[in-house]
Amino acid sequence: MSFLGLGLGEDVPDAKTIWAFRERLKAKGVFDEVFGRFEQHLSAEGYRAAKSNIVDACIIGVPRSLNSRAENEQLKKGETPESFKGEENKNKRRQKDTDARWTMRRGKSYFGYKNHVVIDNEHKLIRKHTVTPANRGDVKELENLLDVENTPKDWWGDAAYKSKDVDRLMAERKLSGHFNERGTRSTPLSEEQRQRNRERSRTRARAEHVFGWQAQRAGGTMVRVIGKARADLVIGMRNLVYNMSRFGFLSRRASTA
Repeated sequence: MSFLGLGLGEDVPDAKTIWAFRERLKAKGVFDEVFGRFEQHLSAEGYRAAKSNIVDACIIGVPRSLNSRAENEQLKKGETPESFKGEENKNKRRQKDTDARWTMRRGKSYFGYKNHVVIDNEHKLIRKHTVTPANRGDVKELENLLDVENTPKDWWGDAAYKSKDVDRLMAERKLSGHFNERGTRSTPLSEEQRQRNRERSRTRARAEHVFGWQAQRAGGTMVRVIGKARADLVIGMRNLVYNMSRFGFLSRRASTA
């Protein structure tokens, strides 16, 4: 209400109006421009990314599609199962998210998408984001996140980003990577490595605050939409609203100081 300038006695848009507005944004494909314009506003207000960047990803669940094993195998190949085709199956097809994917994390299964973000360490603002199916590896998506026009050369992340491919990529881009090391059953981390991880995590963990805010104040870690186009928009809107809220906090803190 405060953001839109609405009073207690005024009409507010209902859920259908908000849904229709999102559909228009999706159809016109202008959300990236909207996100970029607010990024320009942040820079103009003095909140440029200048210290270092943190990369992280969060799984965003969607309503689960109960498909047969054969249907799932076809979907993984990018094919449309026969049971989804035809006029008689159009209602079934509308309720099936053929873009979302299953993934495992810490022994638990998830179905949905991933919100990959770049957060600047100084202001804790989201500078760039991409949305992928949940089975997309963090390392594979890192190259798309590194394509950011800002000044920081230091990048922080958890152990999911630690690999020879990432080390090679960072060297090619002339960037400095500070990623947590990971051990294996046969080669556990030494005490010195664990200590380095603890020191890195003091910076890296700031990304968890962003996802925690979204989980508590933006509807949890699930979106009730079908298809990647809608998921892109809803997850992107969450990231934008987080930035707006964070900017409000930073502005109030600066005025108080």
